[in-house]
Amino acid sequence: MPAVGPVKRGDYLRALGFEPPLSGGDRQYMKGRRRRLRIPNPHVDDISQGLLVRILRHGGIDCAEWEAL
Repeated sequence: MPAVGPVKRGDYLRALGFEPPLSGGDRQYMKGRRRRLRIPNPHVDDISQGLLVRILRHGGIDCAEWEAL
């Protein structure tokens, strides 16, 4: 069960119905839930809690749904 905290890029979004990352312009994005969700470029570090919460809001994912994984 992932907490709303630092995670690897895109790992759990696939479990919530998003496709693997696609290239598009200067950022990659994932498609799912009738949305196009921009994700950060790959980095060595995890995605911070604040950025993760913003990504989840943009993707229409409730934090409770995220923690239920």
